[in-house]
Amino acid sequence: MEKHTDGMLPLFFGVTYDYGYSGKQDNIFINDLKFAISYQVTSRLGISATLPFTKKVFSNANFTGSLQGIGDILLSSNYVLFTKYPTTIGATDYGPGWDPNNESSMFRSPKTTIDLDVGVKIPTALTNRNKLPLRYQAGMGTNDLLIGISYIPGPKTTAGEFDPEFWKFGLDFQIPFGIASNSIDSIRRGPDLVGRISYFNAIPNLDCQVELLAIKRLTKTKEYFNGPFIVTSESSPDPIDTVYGSYEIPKSDFFQVNLRLSAKYYFAKNTGLLFGAAIPFIKRGENSDGTERSYTLFCGISYLFGR
Repeated sequence: MEKHTDGMLPLFFGVTYDYGYSGKQDNIFINDLKFAISYQVTSRLGISATLPFTKKVFSNANFTGSLQGIGDILLSSNYVLFTKYPTTIGATDYGPGWDPNNESSMFRSPKTTIDLDVGVKIPTALTNRNKLPLRYQAGMGTNDLLIGISYIPGPKTTAGEFDPEFWKFGLDFQIPFGIASNSIDSIRRGPDLVGRISYFNAIPNLDCQVELLAIKRLTKTKEYFNGPFIVTSESSPDPIDTVYGSYEIPKSDFFQVNLRLSAKYYFAKNTGLLFGAAIPFIKRGENSDGTERSYTLFCGISYLFGR
């Protein structure tokens, strides 16, 4: 979300295209076109909504084809719990990228800031199309609660001076509620804990970000079914166990580390182009919920109204 603390109430609109690949096992190519809008209600409170349109193309030993449709909508809010300069008008409030000729930076770096993020992901996507498992569908099929807290330590400069770089540290939870199910699958995902370390830097008209994310699923994903379920190993089709009712999917309590690089170029006062990539350093090796990525490339454009 774009954040500005100059007492104005800007409206932000952006469109982003993500291209990702699940890996060789499922061989799913994911295309996400995301429409985002956010509004800075006050100098401390911002709200936003993101609606994705998803197309998945896949070809593996079990399924070949494609599926497209509306994804799950995300509604979120950001509240500044603490900052040294919540209402002061100055370069420190605008942060990296700010100068008298370009006030539309995507970042800010007040002296010290603690932010709270709260959001919900609503299952607006259809999850039982073409009789495909959940991993091939356009959405997750559950209501998710997202809670995060971020901390920006004090920059090197004094009040009112431009600071071209700063760090940001964050901790997020994503908690799914209920069981995601269709005619093929019925699974209960565990909650995710995400730790973030971000570094921001800026040169004239260009904001850059490097982000390291550590993701841990706190419990294994459970699969539910009627009747007996035959468990096999990855190396052999021979049965190794028979279970009834539910089954904990191996490796679904994964630990993953991702590196995300992005840059935003302002070719006009209120308009920016975003581009970047994300890759996993430590891969999860399990994709029952369809969120595994071997890599993701993204680009987008945004416009800030109200300035």
